[in-house]
Amino acid sequence: MAFPFIRASNLANVLILLASLIISFFFFLFGIANLINPDVSDEFLFQNTVVCIVVIGIGVVLLLVAIASVRGILHNKQKSKL
Repeated sequence: MAFPFIRASNLANVLILLASLIISFFFFLFGIANLINPDVSDEFLFQNTVVCIVVIGIGVVLLLVAIASVRGILHNKQKSKL
């Protein structure tokens, strides 16, 4: 299975790229920071760890969307040269 790319205009791809990178950065930042230094009691530590892993997973998905957007921009450039 090939890695997908977003088939949209370059403006839409750039907007998707910027939004997904910014949101992905904050999801990674909060997920990893809370995983390293949790601010919860010991009885909720497992739930906090699960939530942190989910938040980091959302960051990974948004990073993959950003990569697909970059691939879409490159695909549009390559298509316009033909």
